[in-house]
Amino acid sequence: MLALYEYTGLSNNNCESKIMRYERFSEKRSGCSGRKCLIFLTFLFFCATAVFLSLFLVYYFKYEDREKDVKRSADPSRSGSELCNTVDCVKTASLVADCMNPEADPCTDFAEFACGNFYKTATFNEGESKTSPFSILADKNNKITKAIVSEDPKPEDWAYAKNMKNLYKSCMDEEKIEEIGVEPYLQTSYAKEWPTLIGQNWTGESQFDLDNVITRYFGVSVEPIVSVAIAQDLMNSSRYAIYLYDPDVFFTRVYFMRPRNDSVLMAYERYLRDTAIYLGAKADVAAKDAADVLDLEIRLSKITVPQEQRRNSFKMYNPTTLAALWTNYSYMDIPRGLRASFAIANLTLDDDQEIIVPFPSYYNQLESVINSTDKRTLQNIFGFKYALSKVGSLTEKLRQISFEFSKVYTGKTERTPRWKTCLSQASGAFSLGVSKEFVRRQFSESSKAYMNVMIDNLKASFNEILQEATWMGNDTKAEAHQKLAAMGRKIGYPDEKFSHEEIEEEYKSLVMTTDNLYKNQDTLFWNSLIKLLKRTTQPVDKTKWHMAMFEVNAYYSGTENEIVFPAGILQPPFFSKMFPDSMNYGAIGMVIGHEITHGFDDRGSQYDKEGKLRMWWQPEDRARFIEKGQCIIDQYGNFTDELAEMKLNGINTQGENVADNGGLKESYRAYKKMTMEKDDAKLLPGLKLTHDQLFFLAFAQLWCHKSTKARAIVDVSNGVHSPGNFRLMGTLQNSPDFAKAYKCPVGSPMNPEKKCSVW
Repeated sequence: MLALYEYTGLSNNNCESKIMRYERFSEKRSGCSGRKCLIFLTFLFFCATAVFLSLFLVYYFKYEDREKDVKRSADPSRSGSELCNTVDCVKTASLVADCMNPEADPCTDFAEFACGNFYKTATFNEGESKTSPFSILADKNNKITKAIVSEDPKPEDWAYAKNMKNLYKSCMDEEKIEEIGVEPYLQTSYAKEWPTLIGQNWTGESQFDLDNVITRYFGVSVEPIVSVAIAQDLMNSSRYAIYLYDPDVFFTRVYFMRPRNDSVLMAYERYLRDTAIYLGAKADVAAKDAADVLDLEIRLSKITVPQEQRRNSFKMYNPTTLAALWTNYSYMDIPRGLRASFAIANLTLDDDQEIIVPFPSYYNQLESVINSTDKRTLQNIFGFKYALSKVGSLTEKLRQISFEFSKVYTGKTERTPRWKTCLSQASGAFSLGVSKEFVRRQFSESSKAYMNVMIDNLKASFNEILQEATWMGNDTKAEAHQKLAAMGRKIGYPDEKFSHEEIEEEYKSLVMTTDNLYKNQDTLFWNSLIKLLKRTTQPVDKTKWHMAMFEVNAYYSGTENEIVFPAGILQPPFFSKMFPDSMNYGAIGMVIGHEITHGFDDRGSQYDKEGKLRMWWQPEDRARFIEKGQCIIDQYGNFTDELAEMKLNGINTQGENVADNGGLKESYRAYKKMTMEKDDAKLLPGLKLTHDQLFFLAFAQLWCHKSTKARAIVDVSNGVHSPGNFRLMGTLQNSPDFAKAYKCPVGSPMNPEKKCSVW
C-alpha cells in the first residue's frame, strides 16, 4: 500500500569538492584562545588569501588573449578596478572555472563550455552510477546527517533522537544481523506457504484461493497483481481517497517490453532465483519458478497503461464504490482484501465507500491473464515479492545478490557503503528528527528571507508573462492569474509542527532496539501502515512536507498549489550568500521558476488555485496550449543520448522541459528587473564574463552530469527528466536572451532559427 502525492520534483571532482567548503552557518570552535591565537589565525588567513589570489591571477592572464574570448567576454571598456577581488569572489570564480572548458565555443556546444572539465574529471562516489551537482551536494548532506544519527544517545536526548540512533546502530551491527540471519522471516506463515521454498511437494494447488492470497498479502503491502494507494482526492484536495492501481512491479513497463533474453531481465531473473536459493530453495526449483514469475510480470505489464498515457488526470479519475468493484470485477474479490487491510487499523469500509480506479482497462484485461496462469506461479509471485520486501538486502550474502543485479541494471561497480544504507533507513524513518538537527547545523534565517524576495520577484515575472500571452483568452488568463496569486510556498523547514515536542508526538509509537534490525523494520512497517490507513478518516494536513529538509530537491504540489524548497538545496552551487545575484538567479532562481511553471505545465495546469482537478481553461486556449507544448515534445524527442544510444521520450519529459524553459525565462526577467534598480555588481576575476553571461553559466552548471552507460539507459527509459546536458542545451537553444548574452549568430547550434516556447 502506497502513500501517493501529486507533486513534481526538480530532479534525479575538483569542481565538486569546492562546493563543499564555502557555505558554513555554524563553524566548529577550536581550542585556541587569546591574543596570540588571533594574531596567528589572522596571519594564516592573509597568507591563504594571497596564495588564492596569486593562483587566480595566473589563471586570469593565461586566458586573457584567447581569440574566442571576444565572443563571450565582458565589455573591454570596463576597467580593472571593476573586478571583485574579495575572497568570496575568488572562491566563487574558482567554483565556476573548475567545471568549465574555456576552450569550447559557447555558441557551438554550451554543455562542453560549461561542463567540459566536469566531464573529464568527475568520478562516482562509492556505490553510485551517476554524479552531478545534485548527488555531490546530497553526499555532503549525507555526511552531516550521518554525524547526527551515528552519535551515541545522550541522557538529554529526546526519545525520538534515541530511537533514531538505535535504528542506525542496529543496521550497522552486521555481526548481529548475521547471527539472527533470515530465521525470523522463515518462521512467518508467508515463507511457509511459498511453493518455491516448499519445492515440488507443494500441495496447496487444490486449496489455492486467489481471493485469500490477495487478502492476506494486502495486509503486508505486497501487491504484485493489484495495488492500493492512499492519496489526496484530486477533485477535493482537502480529503484523502482510496485508489486502486495497476500492479506494483519491479520495473517500469518499458523494461518488461524488451526481448525476453534482454540482459536486464535475465539479471532480474537471476536475482529472484539466487534469493530463493539462499533462503533454502532447491536450485532447479528456484530457477523454473523465477522464470515463470518473470513471465507473469511481463504479461501483467503488457496490459498496464503506458507512461505516455498517464498525463491526463481527468481520464485517470474514475470513481466507483466498493460494491461496484465486485460487480465490475467479480473474478476477484478485491473488496474483501480492502476490508481486511483497513481492519488492521480498526476501520470499516461500507459498500458505498468511494474507490478511484485510474486504469479500468487493466482490470478489464486482468481476468484473462489470471485464467491463463497456473496456481503455483500465482502463489509464487506473492512469495517472491514478500521475500524481497523482508530480507532483500539484510545479510551480507543477500546484499551481494542484490548488487550483482545492480551491476547489470545501473552499471554500478561498487556496493553502496553500509553506512549509506543504514543512514537511508534511519533518516527515512525519522525524517523530521534528522531534519530538525540538520536545519540547526546548516541553515540560516537570512537564506529564508532572501528566498522569499526571490520568489516574489519570480512570481511577478511569471505574472507579466501571463499578461503578455496573446494566445490566451481573458477568461483563462484571469484564472491563471488567480492560481499564481494563490500559489503557496515552503522554504527551508516547516513553520509549524517542527518543535521537539511535536516531533516527539509524531514518533511516540516507534521504539527501536540496538540489536535487532529485522524487528525494528517490522515495527516501522506496521506503524507506517496503520498511520497511512487512518489518513482516510482525517482531513489533509497541508502544513506537512512531502520531502525531508535535508534533501537536495524542490517540488511543486498540484493538489496543494504550492512550491517547496528544503534547506538541503539552499547551498552551493544552487544558492549562496557569497554568490553575486546573477549566479543566485541563474541557479536557485531558475529552480524557483521551474517549480512555479510546473503549476502551468501539461499536468499542473489541470489543477485550479485550490489544488482541485478542474478544467479552468477555455477549449480554444487549451488547444493552443497543447499545440505550443507539441513543439517542446518534438524538439526534445529528437535529441539522441549518445551514451544510452536512445532518443529521449519527448512526451514523458514534456512537463519538466516546459518547466525548465519557463523557469529560466522568468528568472532572467526577474534578474534584469532587479539590476535596473541596483546594478553595482563587480565582475568575477579570471572569467571574463559579464553578469548576464554568468547568469546562464550558473544555470547550465547545475546540469553537469556523468553516468555509466547502464544508468543512462535507465534514466532515458524511465525518467520524466531529460538528461542534464539536454536540459541545459534544449533550454538555452530556445532562449533569445541567452543568444544575445553570448552573441551567438542566428543559425549557430546554440541559436537555431526555430525556437519553442510555451511560456
